[in-house]
Amino acid sequence: MVYPRTTAGEPFTAAMDKARLAYPFDAPFDVYAGFARRALDVVADGLQAQADYVRSLAACKNPADVLTCSNAYACHVLEACFEAGQKAASLSGKPPQA
Repeated sequence: MVYPRTTAGEPFTAAMDKARLAYPFDAPFDVYAGFARRALDVVADGLQAQADYVRSLAACKNPADVLTCSNAYACHVLEACFEAGQKAASLSGKPPQA
């Protein structure tokens, strides 16, 4: 990472706003920070879904309930993956081909 020089009166965080990555794409720091923010949001949503699944498994009384909960969780995961793929395709500017 290439950091600009700071003056005595300028805080380091202000300098970070102007920082640019030298490798691999020479893209602004904001792009990487935004990507990391979106990735962490996706991870948080996945962990919440897993916690809900485990909570529903704990409430199961028989094997049929376990299968129902597992099926619902599997459907939720597939829907989330599909939505993430659509969102990534829309951000890239190229619509997915059918």
